[in-house]
Formats: sequence, structure tokens, C-alpha cells
Amino acid sequence: MLDYKLLEALDAVIEHRTFEKAAVALHITQSAVSQRIRQLEELTGNILLIRSSPPTPTAEGLRLIRHLQQVKHLEKVLDDEFHDNQSDAYTSISLALNADSLNTWFFKSVEPFLHHERITLDIRSADQEQTHTLLKQGQVLSFVGIEPKPFQGCRCTYLGTVRYGLFCSKDFYSTWFNDGFSLQSAKNAPSIYFNQADKLNHHIFQKLFHENCNSINRFYVPSTELFQQFIVSGLGFGALPEQQSTPLLQQNRIRSLDNAGYVDVDLYFHCWNLKSAPLQKFEKQLLKAAKTLLRQP
Repeated sequence: MLDYKLLEALDAVIEHRTFEKAAVALHITQSAVSQRIRQLEELTGNILLIRSSPPTPTAEGLRLIRHLQQVKHLEKVLDDEFHDNQSDAYTSISLALNADSLNTWFFKSVEPFLHHERITLDIRSADQEQTHTLLKQGQVLSFVGIEPKPFQGCRCTYLGTVRYGLFCSKDFYSTWFNDGFSLQSAKNAPSIYFNQADKLNHHIFQKLFHENCNSINRFYVPSTELFQQFIVSGLGFGALPEQQSTPLLQQNRIRSLDNAGYVDVDLYFHCWNLKSAPLQKFEKQLLKAAKTLLRQP
């Protein structure tokens, strides 16, 4: 039988990234935190934590952290059921989401639902190709990502498709692509990436030129709103989802670099396969709204 005080110590060290801060959060001494983790390792017969800086969970440690997060969620749901949902307390659903989704279609999909349900969201932002790692690490119960198959112990449902294209301002086009948008001009012109993990430009270049393009001059702009402003102001070219590019095109503030140069990114909702009414309600609402806000087959 697991002692959940020991599990909470392991989880706190990972969340707060040091034994000292974990001890403060748990209101115990630092040595007590270390002792609890050693007891848990002896109980399970596995090394659960790599004592690095910051401390890193092993695969076995991650399994226990995921288990703890699921138990906490189910305990909260059970408590609400016992009190017939008359409590003022809210149920929290943790979700990993990429910045483009967070700043375009996602809010519209859940706003009406959140007005009527006692649910709060703990949203963690990550690149759409990396959101699954937060679920694997036990940091979230669900995520929106590009993986089409469910992970073990999870369920997965297709949400819809987001179309991305390459865009720049008209003045920028005249300066850098006056002879046409080519692989060579794309390499030389300043380009805009969300962060070092952003692969959208590469995917579009591969489709257009059948070759990756390592742009020489790059901006890294980890803000969806500021990313758009960089393009509109003529500082560089970059990939925008159609939810952002369509109104800018209609306002004649940007132009497309190539009408055929787009990529479709399929999005899927993944969550742990828990019998949780709040999580199931949230999932149902998200899937319903996505059918009208995202491209469908």
C-alpha cells in the first residue's frame, strides 16, 4: 500500500525543482523530504529521483507522479459527489496547450462552458509537438497535440485541423522577395520563429522546395501577439495560423508568400482514461466547439 505523504514529497521536489523549496511547500524540513523519498524508493525497490540540479524523476518516478495526480483529481471529484456539488469549491483540470491554440480558437471553445460549470483550468503552454511530454511527466491530466494515437492509459479524439501559411508585409516582400520567393531568398531574409522548437517554417519549406531551409537571420518571439506584430511591421516573415492570417489579409496588412505554401496541422485531445464527470464534460464541450472553430475533414 502506497503512503501518499511519500508520493507528495517526490511530487513537490519535481514541481519546485529543489528540496529546499519542496520542504517549504510541504511545511516540513529538508531532511524530512529526503527521508520520505528514500523511504518511497525502498518501498518500491526503484530509484525514483536523479539527484541533479534540478532534480529529475526517473521513468518509475514519473509513473508514481502521474498516479498521484490522477488520485488527487478523482478524490476531488468524489468529494464533490458526496456533497452533491453544493460546495463552492471548483474542480481543476490541468491542460497542456500550444500558444497558437491558446490565443485563437481555444478560448471561444470553452468560455460559455466555464461560465456554467464549477471548473477551473490549469493551462500549461508548450509547443504543439511537445505538449505530450507534460502529460507523460504527470504535470497535466490532458493535452492538445499532434499525436494521432493515444498513450497507454489515455484516450484520444481528433479535434480538427489548423492551416498554417507563410506571410510577410508588402514592404518586406518588395525588399526581400522582389524576384520571387525562393529557397535562396528565404535563407537570406529575416525569419520569425516562436522558439527553438518551432518547426512550422521547416515543414512549409519542405513542401515548397523539397528541402529544409536553415534561415541565416532569425528572430525568436515567444509571444503569439508579438509574433504577429513582427510580421505586420515588416521585421521578418513567418508562419501564421489562418485564424490570425485571414483578418490581416482582409485588412491588406500582410500578403501570402505562396498560395500553395501551407501545412495542415491535425490536432487531437488526449486525456487520462479516468471516470471523472468534470473531465468528461470538458472533453465533450471541447470536441463540440472544435467542430465549428477548426477545419474538419
